[in-house]
Amino acid sequence: GGYHGNIDFEFPWLGFGYIFKYLGIVGYVLVCLFLLVIPQLQFAKAKDKEKYYNGEVQEEA
Repeated sequence: GGYHGNIDFEFPWLGFGYIFKYLGIVGYVLVCLFLLVIPQLQFAKAKDKEKYYNGEVQEEA
């Protein structure tokens, strides 16, 4: 039993679980918004927006 997902995503669920438990539906909404903001921040930080959009590797500067 238990969660068998990617280990990179396993750790945040501990904190997300506490947020869900103590904030209820508000916590759920906050976590969803947080997860939706991550790709937006990555896109804003990308040096080459077209390569990011196409999923291509960008060279480090």
